[in-house]
Amino acid sequence: MALTSNQILFAYSQFTKALLESGSVDFTKPEIKQAIEDAEAWAETPAVKSDFNSNLTAGNFKTNATADQKRLALIFALLAIIN
Repeated sequence: MALTSNQILFAYSQFTKALLESGSVDFTKPEIKQAIEDAEAWAETPAVKSDFNSNLTAGNFKTNATADQKRLALIFALLAIIN
């Protein structure tokens, strides 16, 4: 699933804001947008999805959570790393 233009713009604005809060940004707008698109493409590959699911601890969440709920858990875990 490719990101929509609105999703790319949202990710771009959030990512750029976070970058600017930590210092100067040495990347162009097209470079940042490409990085976002590349990250989304990587996250959507079947091997990555399968790997993440197989690394969840067995239990109710692994068995019953939707793919979107699992992605949300991953997103917030990764966000917590930088906060």
